[in-house]
Amino acid sequence: MSETAISTKSDKPWQFQPGVSGNPSGRPKNTLKDYAQRMFSAMSDDEKKAWLKTHKVTGIDVWKMAEGLPKADVEFSGEVTSKVIKLDVE
Repeated sequence: MSETAISTKSDKPWQFQPGVSGNPSGRPKNTLKDYAQRMFSAMSDDEKKAWLKTHKVTGIDVWKMAEGLPKADVEFSGEVTSKVIKLDVE
């Protein structure tokens, strides 16, 4: 019986090591999303409606901004099969 090589984290130096953050600085501050949230929170309801109308934001986009993207569950059923083809090359 032959022994198989066991892969360790040291074999993959490009991967993050256990206990080491991939983003040590944390989430970036003052992102475009943060700016948009501050801008809209400072507007009155009438100003928000006018802005959305001026920039032609669709109803579905307004809904996505308010509720987030809908959950995308995918269900499927079926059977997984495999087929072996033998070729004789001479």
